[in-house]
Amino acid sequence: MQAQVVQAQVASNKYSEQNGVKQGCFLASILFSLYLGAMLVVAFTYVNEGVYIQTRYDANLLKIPHINAKTLTTRFLVREMLFADGSALVAHTAEDMQMLVDCFARAASHFSLKITIKKTSVHLLS
Repeated sequence: MQAQVVQAQVASNKYSEQNGVKQGCFLASILFSLYLGAMLVVAFTYVNEGVYIQTRYDANLLKIPHINAKTLTTRFLVREMLFADGSALVAHTAEDMQMLVDCFARAASHFSLKITIKKTSVHLLS
């Protein structure tokens, strides 16, 4: 396996690497998930856009008046949904989605991750 160190946009010479994880190793997916999780914390630290889900713990979810009640409810912010090697961002408006994508792209760049444009799509729900 060949490796190269990139720091401040300056790349070192390539060298042979004998340590690390290879594709298919169970440790690779765990380490990537931790790395992606850290990147998302940086990306969305000061962001409140996304989709809020309101729920309550002490009620029957099938009773609509319980869900519509303003007391004893908790709201959760959902912005991203993570998959094996990808993620999905969610928002209510196109403007909010663009802001999330910009924050995500900026943080990905800082973490030396690349967004694959060919695998990127937008789905509007009405």
